[in-house]
Amino acid sequence: MPGGVDEHLYSNQGHRGRWANLGRGRLIDRRAMLQQLKKCTRYRYIIMFSLKTAVKNFSNIYGQISRKEIDFGEIIIDEKILQDNASIINYFFNLITLNPQIHIGQPFNLIFASSENQEGLVGWQEAINIENYLYIANQNDEPILISKETLEIFSLRLGSKEPKKIASSLGDFIQTLSEIMALSEKFFSKNINNDDYFILEDDEFIAELNVFFQSTKLSIEVKNFYNFFFE
Repeated sequence: MPGGVDEHLYSNQGHRGRWANLGRGRLIDRRAMLQQLKKCTRYRYIIMFSLKTAVKNFSNIYGQISRKEIDFGEIIIDEKILQDNASIINYFFNLITLNPQIHIGQPFNLIFASSENQEGLVGWQEAINIENYLYIANQNDEPILISKETLEIFSLRLGSKEPKKIASSLGDFIQTLSEIMALSEKFFSKNINNDDYFILEDDEFIAELNVFFQSTKLSIEVKNFYNFFFE
């Protein structure tokens, strides 16, 4: 913390953790990581990942014992909803409306919407045509959207003039979250005796995250996804 300034909180690389804790050690070189991700090409799979399967996988990892202290809210799967998938958008919002305030902690800081509305897009009207999107979640107050026309998932950064695609379907998006959450589980034991431990400052986790993005067959835009959640 040279000159009394905590570089972990105020650097361009950003911070995902407890602001009450002072950062320690060096920052991960995000730019070098992104250079590696530029080498990855998006897998062009015609068949998108099943939303039902993704939701079941998500419910199995979210809020479990190892993540209990960093996730908020409880996922309760209603089997009746799983049987009715006529509308993918209605399906998703029906699910999360039954389970309000779903908040995914480290390595994310992601909060899902609790109802099908546009409240999360207040103040963003100049950046996008909000009639073309539904707000579904936010990461650090930056919205995640689903296109009404294509059902693709987009992110919107502060200062951006247009959303960037991060996944080809809601199923691919949720499954990607689940797999990264599962990947992070084994690292939480490091926090038991070290309250200052922060997973995104862990070289080993970053290396495994890199391998995941290079090898995944999920239909996601690797660079855009990484930029939005981990840059």
